[in-house]
Amino acid sequence: MRDAERRLFNSLLQAKGVATGRRTTVRRLSDTRNSPLSYSQERLWFLHQMEPEGAAYNIPAAIRLKGNFRPAEFRRTLNEIVRRHEVLRTRILVKDGKPIQEVLDVTAVQDRTDPSHPVLNSKGS
Repeated sequence: MRDAERRLFNSLLQAKGVATGRRTTVRRLSDTRNSPLSYSQERLWFLHQMEPEGAAYNIPAAIRLKGNFRPAEFRRTLNEIVRRHEVLRTRILVKDGKPIQEVLDVTAVQDRTDPSHPVLNSKGS
């Protein structure tokens, strides 16, 4: 946003009574290993309990990659994404009858980049 647009946007927000100029940051919890679920997570967990094989929140997609595939770089990229985003390492457990989230330690993505792997073999063999 350009400065003029930002000033206009802030003045419109202030006219509606919305505070501007200060940023809110989400603080990292000191121990995220066993945290309670957010309301959204709890809702999804409940729906999963009702229909474990349900796929209502799954979005199937496939991407065809063209060009020279470099397995080492691909694996390094996936590992970095998993390292940065705890949500990709989070699982839900039940402890004392209540669901909790457990953030797993960072581990390397398994090597399934072998061209003979059925998922990566475009010939379907």
